[in-house]
Amino acid sequence: MRPFALPDNYSQTAILVLGKQAPAEHLDNEALLEREKAPRVRLPLAEIVIAGLPAA
Repeated sequence: MRPFALPDNYSQTAILVLGKQAPAEHLDNEALLEREKAPRVRLPLAEIVIAGLPAA
């Protein structure tokens, strides 16, 4: 059953995260602390979201 009529080469994924973010200074690993404080690099929504029906 494919309720969203996605092509076979697409997969449905959902992620849900609950919790409260602690201050970065609570990290005891210097590499993780650096990564947490680094600027965020995100993909444009147009690259990760499908609006309407996908092309056949």
